[in-house]
Amino acid sequence: AKDVMGDAPPVAIVGDDPLREAVVIQQPAVAVILEEEEEVKEAPPPVVEAPEPPSNDIAVRISRSDSDKLGLELDTSNEKFLPIVKVLAESAIGKWNKTCAAGSDVRHGDCIIKVRNEAGNSPELIEKMQTMSNDVELTIRRSKEFVIVLKRRPDVLLGINVASNSSAAIGLVITALNNGLVTDWNKNTTDKTNQVQVFDNI
Repeated sequence: AKDVMGDAPPVAIVGDDPLREAVVIQQPAVAVILEEEEEVKEAPPPVVEAPEPPSNDIAVRISRSDSDKLGLELDTSNEKFLPIVKVLAESAIGKWNKTCAAGSDVRHGDCIIKVRNEAGNSPELIEKMQTMSNDVELTIRRSKEFVIVLKRRPDVLLGINVASNSSAAIGLVITALNNGLVTDWNKNTTDKTNQVQVFDNI
Protein backbone atom coordinates (compact mmCIF):
# COMPACT_ATOMS: atom_id res chain seq x y z
CA ALA A 1 0.00 0.00 0.00
CA LYS A 2 1.30 3.45 -0.85
CA ASP A 3 0.14 7.04 -1.08
CA VAL A 4 -0.89 7.80 -4.62
CA MET A 5 0.76 10.86 -6.17
CA GLY A 6 2.54 11.82 -9.37
CA ASP A 7 1.03 12.26 -12.79
CA ALA A 8 -1.93 9.94 -12.34
CA PRO A 9 -5.21 11.05 -13.97
CA PRO A 10 -8.12 12.28 -11.86
CA VAL A 11 -9.47 9.58 -9.60
CA ALA A 12 -12.76 8.01 -10.66
CA ILE A 13 -14.49 6.46 -7.71
CA VAL A 14 -17.28 5.22 -9.51
CA GLY A 15 -23.17 10.46 -10.05
CA ASP A 16 -23.15 13.76 -10.45
CA ASP A 17 -20.69 16.21 -9.05
CA PRO A 18 -22.43 16.92 -5.73
CA LEU A 19 -20.75 20.25 -5.03
CA ARG A 20 -23.65 22.67 -4.91
CA GLU A 21 -24.40 25.77 -2.90
CA ALA A 22 -27.32 25.58 -0.54
CA VAL A 23 -29.43 28.72 -0.35
CA VAL A 24 -31.50 29.20 2.79
CA ILE A 25 -34.33 31.69 2.56
CA GLN A 26 -35.49 32.99 5.90
CA GLN A 27 -38.90 34.58 6.07
CA PRO A 28 -39.40 37.40 8.59
CA ALA A 29 -41.95 36.75 11.30
CA VAL A 30 -45.25 38.55 10.76
CA ALA A 31 -46.73 40.36 13.77
CA VAL A 32 -50.48 40.96 13.98
CA ILE A 33 -51.85 43.48 16.51
CA LEU A 34 -55.30 42.50 17.80
CA GLU A 35 -57.84 44.76 19.47
CA GLU A 36 -56.66 43.51 22.88
CA GLU A 37 -53.21 44.77 21.89
CA GLU A 38 -51.78 41.25 22.04
CA GLU A 39 -48.96 40.51 19.68
CA VAL A 40 -49.21 37.21 17.85
CA LYS A 41 -46.35 35.95 15.74
CA GLU A 42 -46.75 33.69 12.81
CA ALA A 43 -45.94 30.08 13.66
CA PRO A 44 -42.73 28.81 12.08
CA PRO A 45 -43.16 26.52 9.09
CA PRO A 46 -43.12 22.80 9.87
CA VAL A 47 -39.82 21.02 9.50
CA VAL A 48 -39.90 18.60 6.60
CA GLU A 49 -37.39 15.80 6.95
CA ALA A 50 -35.63 14.46 3.90
CA PRO A 51 -36.85 11.04 2.80
CA GLU A 52 -34.69 8.06 3.60
CA PRO A 53 -32.50 6.98 0.67
CA PRO A 54 -33.55 3.75 -1.01
CA SER A 55 -31.95 0.64 0.45
CA ASN A 56 -29.27 -1.12 -1.58
CA ASP A 57 -29.65 -4.34 0.43
CA ILE A 58 -30.95 -7.55 -1.14
CA ALA A 59 -32.22 -10.54 0.85
CA VAL A 60 -31.28 -13.83 -0.78
CA ARG A 61 -33.03 -16.95 0.55
CA ILE A 62 -32.39 -20.27 -1.17
CA SER A 63 -33.05 -23.92 -0.37
CA ARG A 64 -30.39 -25.87 -2.24
CA SER A 65 -29.72 -29.56 -2.69
CA ASP A 66 -26.64 -31.34 -1.38
CA SER A 67 -25.15 -31.33 -4.86
CA ASP A 68 -25.66 -27.60 -5.43
CA LYS A 69 -22.61 -25.41 -4.98
CA LEU A 70 -23.27 -21.94 -3.61
CA GLY A 71 -21.44 -20.51 -6.62
CA LEU A 72 -19.69 -17.42 -5.26
CA GLU A 73 -16.06 -16.44 -5.56
CA LEU A 74 -15.21 -13.95 -2.81
CA ASP A 75 -12.46 -11.45 -2.05
CA THR A 76 -11.31 -12.53 1.40
CA SER A 77 -8.64 -9.82 1.65
CA ASN A 78 -11.23 -7.21 2.66
CA GLU A 79 -11.50 -7.15 6.46
CA LYS A 80 -14.82 -5.30 6.63
CA PHE A 81 -17.12 -7.32 4.38
CA LEU A 82 -17.06 -9.92 1.60
CA PRO A 83 -16.99 -8.52 -1.94
CA ILE A 84 -18.28 -10.90 -4.60
CA VAL A 85 -15.75 -11.41 -7.38
CA LYS A 86 -17.67 -13.88 -9.53
CA VAL A 87 -21.03 -15.67 -9.68
CA LEU A 88 -20.98 -19.14 -11.23
CA ALA A 89 -23.89 -19.75 -13.60
CA GLU A 90 -24.35 -23.43 -12.69
CA SER A 91 -24.86 -22.98 -8.96
CA ALA A 92 -27.47 -22.18 -6.32
CA ILE A 93 -26.88 -18.44 -6.71
CA GLY A 94 -26.87 -18.83 -10.50
CA LYS A 95 -30.32 -20.41 -10.31
CA TRP A 96 -31.47 -17.61 -7.99
CA ASN A 97 -30.38 -15.04 -10.56
CA LYS A 98 -32.53 -16.70 -13.24
CA THR A 99 -35.74 -16.70 -11.18
CA CYS A 100 -35.50 -13.77 -8.75
CA ALA A 101 -37.34 -10.45 -9.03
CA ALA A 102 -35.82 -7.78 -11.26
CA GLY A 103 -32.97 -6.02 -9.51
CA SER A 104 -32.50 -8.76 -6.91
CA ASP A 105 -29.85 -10.70 -8.79
CA VAL A 106 -26.42 -11.18 -7.24
CA ARG A 107 -23.61 -9.52 -9.22
CA HIS A 108 -19.89 -9.05 -9.36
CA GLY A 109 -19.01 -6.17 -7.05
CA ASP A 110 -21.85 -6.82 -4.59
CA CYS A 111 -20.88 -7.42 -0.96
CA ILE A 112 -22.12 -9.95 1.58
CA ILE A 113 -22.83 -8.05 4.81
CA LYS A 114 -24.91 -10.60 6.75
CA VAL A 115 -25.27 -14.38 6.95
CA ARG A 116 -28.50 -15.69 8.53
CA ASN A 117 -29.26 -12.04 9.39
CA GLU A 118 -26.10 -11.82 11.50
CA ALA A 119 -23.49 -9.20 10.66
CA GLY A 120 -19.76 -9.55 11.19
CA ASN A 121 -16.36 -8.88 9.72
CA SER A 122 -14.94 -10.90 6.86
CA PRO A 123 -13.58 -13.88 8.88
CA GLU A 124 -16.79 -14.09 10.91
CA LEU A 125 -18.99 -14.08 7.79
CA ILE A 126 -16.86 -16.80 6.20
CA GLU A 127 -17.17 -18.95 9.31
CA LYS A 128 -20.96 -18.51 9.30
CA MET A 129 -21.11 -19.50 5.63
CA GLN A 130 -19.02 -22.62 6.24
CA THR A 131 -21.49 -23.82 8.89
CA MET A 132 -24.55 -22.83 6.85
CA SER A 133 -27.10 -25.53 6.10
CA ASN A 134 -28.77 -26.06 2.74
CA ASP A 135 -31.14 -23.22 3.63
CA VAL A 136 -29.10 -20.23 2.52
CA GLU A 137 -29.87 -16.77 3.86
CA LEU A 138 -27.60 -13.92 2.79
CA THR A 139 -27.92 -10.15 2.89
CA ILE A 140 -26.24 -8.60 -0.13
CA ARG A 141 -25.42 -4.93 -0.44
CA ARG A 142 -25.31 -3.47 -3.93
CA SER A 143 -22.24 -1.36 -4.49
CA LYS A 144 -22.83 2.35 -5.17
CA GLU A 145 -20.74 3.87 -7.92
CA PHE A 146 -19.93 7.56 -8.01
CA VAL A 147 -17.37 9.84 -9.65
CA ILE A 148 -15.24 12.49 -8.02
CA VAL A 149 -13.09 14.96 -9.94
CA LEU A 150 -10.11 16.40 -8.09
CA LYS A 151 -8.00 19.34 -9.21
CA ARG A 152 -4.38 18.33 -8.80
CA ARG A 153 -2.01 20.68 -7.01
CA PRO A 154 1.74 20.08 -6.96
CA ASP A 155 2.01 20.70 -3.23
CA VAL A 156 -0.89 18.46 -2.14
CA LEU A 157 -1.05 14.65 -2.20
CA LEU A 158 -4.14 12.67 -3.09
CA GLY A 159 -4.01 11.39 0.47
CA ILE A 160 -5.02 7.76 0.02
CA ASN A 161 -3.26 4.46 0.54
CA VAL A 162 -4.31 1.69 -1.84
CA ALA A 163 -3.70 -2.01 -2.25
CA SER A 164 -4.39 -4.33 -5.16
CA ASN A 165 -5.63 -7.88 -5.11
CA SER A 166 -4.81 -9.59 -8.37
CA SER A 167 -6.98 -12.60 -7.58
CA ALA A 168 -10.06 -10.47 -6.97
CA ALA A 169 -9.72 -8.25 -10.05
CA ILE A 170 -11.89 -5.53 -8.58
CA GLY A 171 -9.47 -2.63 -8.94
CA LEU A 172 -7.68 -0.88 -6.09
CA VAL A 173 -8.90 -1.00 -2.51
CA ILE A 174 -8.51 2.15 -0.39
CA THR A 175 -6.80 1.06 2.83
CA ALA A 176 -6.25 4.46 4.49
CA LEU A 177 -7.24 8.12 4.18
CA ASN A 178 -4.62 10.78 4.92
CA ASN A 179 -4.62 14.57 4.64
CA GLY A 180 -4.91 15.53 0.99
CA LEU A 181 -7.24 16.11 -1.94
CA VAL A 182 -9.57 13.22 -1.12
CA THR A 183 -10.13 14.25 2.50
CA ASP A 184 -10.68 17.83 1.28
CA TRP A 185 -13.36 16.43 -1.04
CA ASN A 186 -15.02 14.64 1.87
CA LYS A 187 -15.12 17.86 3.92
CA ASN A 188 -16.54 20.00 1.11
CA THR A 189 -19.05 17.70 -0.61
CA THR A 190 -22.70 18.47 0.11
CA ASP A 191 -23.72 14.86 -0.56
CA LYS A 192 -22.41 12.88 2.39
CA THR A 193 -23.26 9.59 0.65
CA ASN A 194 -20.53 10.42 -1.87
CA GLN A 195 -17.76 10.63 0.70
CA VAL A 196 -14.79 8.38 0.05
CA GLN A 197 -14.23 5.77 2.76
CA VAL A 198 -11.70 3.12 3.66
CA PHE A 199 -12.41 -0.17 1.81
CA ASP A 200 -13.96 1.67 -1.15
CA ASN A 201 -12.76 0.37 -4.51
CA ILE A 202 -11.30 2.47 -7.30
